[in-house]
Amino acid sequence: MPFDWFTNFRPSKPGVVRTTICHEGWYYLLVLAFVVTGSVLREINLLVVMAGMMLGPLLINWRHVVLGMRGVTARRKLPAALTAGELIEVRLHVRKAAEANRRKPRVTTALVLEDRIEKLDDDAEAAYPKALIWKLPPGEAHTSYRVRLAARGRYRFGPLVASTRFPIGLIRRSLGVDGTQEVVVFPRTGHLTPRWRQVLQTSFRGELLSQVRPGGAQGEFHRLREWRSGDSLRWIHWRTTARRGMPIVREFEMPGEPNYALLLDLVPSQEIAHIKSDVIERAVSFAATLISELCREGGSRWLTLACDTLAGQSQSGPTSRHLLREMLEALAAVQPHRDDRFPALLQDTLDRLQLDTQVILITARGANLAEQVAQLAAGGGPRQRRLAEGALIIDVTSAQFGELFRMHPPAKTAADVDVAEVAAP
Repeated sequence: MPFDWFTNFRPSKPGVVRTTICHEGWYYLLVLAFVVTGSVLREINLLVVMAGMMLGPLLINWRHVVLGMRGVTARRKLPAALTAGELIEVRLHVRKAAEANRRKPRVTTALVLEDRIEKLDDDAEAAYPKALIWKLPPGEAHTSYRVRLAARGRYRFGPLVASTRFPIGLIRRSLGVDGTQEVVVFPRTGHLTPRWRQVLQTSFRGELLSQVRPGGAQGEFHRLREWRSGDSLRWIHWRTTARRGMPIVREFEMPGEPNYALLLDLVPSQEIAHIKSDVIERAVSFAATLISELCREGGSRWLTLACDTLAGQSQSGPTSRHLLREMLEALAAVQPHRDDRFPALLQDTLDRLQLDTQVILITARGANLAEQVAQLAAGGGPRQRRLAEGALIIDVTSAQFGELFRMHPPAKTAADVDVAEVAAP
């Protein structure tokens, strides 16, 4: 292992250059040392000549790799969003600076770009995807490699190292060309079946509150108020305006959309010593898919995500792309635990919810939580009890869960790397 580390030493920072002897180079030096030793001990002139001839390829290889790596720079471009299980393409932009004192441009041959991918919240071994550019003249070139990351969480890409060992392969010249980048891989999503739509529509037993909006196109009359910047002249109540001497507009109420609160419970039950990873991923993927659907539908609904492993316990806001990304990043980091924090989480969440909120409890316990939810909400006020009674409990371990949600098939490995070789123009 130390021998392999010494021959494959990677620069850890951009701009750091390392020249190392390859495995083949060490074997070559061993033979060269044997020839030199034999020529000295035996005083054989032919072996001395052979040793000199063998020293020539080493010097040629060293000079070629040193001159070939001059002026080489590269940078990595990652996709905007990374999802577990999807095949992504990482673009590599390479540039070689031209030498002003040379009439004929020097071409770098067999340039290998090697990246490093490491999962930060796991002990899995790092992956080293590679891309090859056979000839790199002065100018810009583009290449890429494809990688599939099956597990959600935080990953570190880099450092990116460019190297060459052309033409003989005895000596390698390595150059750090780009630093590290930390990214979040979102949970794998799936497909919500039409059965889920039916269950969601029939389960909401709460009462939709009305949203008060100005305007006269729809809705019933609510009240009169003072004019505000942006109000239309059609909304002005002229009789009241003349009596008070100031602009007064009419305000109407329109039926609003239900808000949603997702409670993710990953605590194992007392009878189960541990939770299988596929059950946890199924619950997280269902929550990620549901959040994606609600945020893409738009509207003025308010969405809340609560989990005892999240920073701050919960996140909430109006449905938007920004909220979608924040919640997916939060779900990418959740992990199961053995402490039962669900009662405190439920009480705290119900205290902050409005009456027009549909509570969806996603659990991986494998047990019926309806009675426990009712008991926990019994000690609260009427609003908490009403929200708990209308809560929709989704057990990802039940056989009926397959009728509501279908998750995409997982990838086979945690880091399935496909190397794409693209020649520079």
